[in-house]
Amino acid sequence: MYRSRSLSRFTSYPPCRFFTLRVSYTMQTHQTTLRNLRGNHMLINLQSGRLIAIQAAILLSALVATTATANEDGWFIGGSFQYVQIDGRIDSDLGEGGCCGLKVDDNGTGFSLGGGYRFNPYIAVDAAYWDLGDVITEGIPGGGRGRIGFDFSAWTIGGIASLPISIFELYGRAGLANWEADGRQIDGDDTDGYFGVGWGLNIGESVNLYVEYLYIDAEAPVDTIGAGLRYKF
Repeated sequence: MYRSRSLSRFTSYPPCRFFTLRVSYTMQTHQTTLRNLRGNHMLINLQSGRLIAIQAAILLSALVATTATANEDGWFIGGSFQYVQIDGRIDSDLGEGGCCGLKVDDNGTGFSLGGGYRFNPYIAVDAAYWDLGDVITEGIPGGGRGRIGFDFSAWTIGGIASLPISIFELYGRAGLANWEADGRQIDGDDTDGYFGVGWGLNIGESVNLYVEYLYIDAEAPVDTIGAGLRYKF
């Protein structure tokens, strides 16, 4: 008797009503499944984001801890490569037949090698040799037409003032540069001032990578932009 009543109730629904109920139930089931999937996906993304943030914080803390001594006192050596721009006039001794300055407007590449001592994270001194490349003049001694090539170099000594910012540093530098123009018909030298600014990145306890702009106020002013490395003992 129970089965008969159940069957009669089931068969009492019109076909369209039964199909609508089935579709509605199926859609509700799918929507519930999608909400569950979205919730799980958001939870996974949130957990992944937290994990990445924790790992980044640990890495940054390790870098700060290992680079804390990179700016402490001690001796260091370094070297760099530069793009060099020389624009001006050489008025020093031009050799036999020289009577007037030679116009120079040339660019090229050079390098520097040097070392120094850091007293604390803020103050250091250094000395370096700068090879400023082969330079071509826009004339010859006596005012004639032609070009003369010569080697341009400098020795510098000065101070560096740094501002440490976590694993980075901003710095300025200034001092004296003894420059020399040496060629077959040119032999000039003098001592002038220089200044520069730079940005550095400390890696580990001893390595500092940097980019730098330097200006030498020579007879033919020199502008350099370069990148280099310092190693602290």
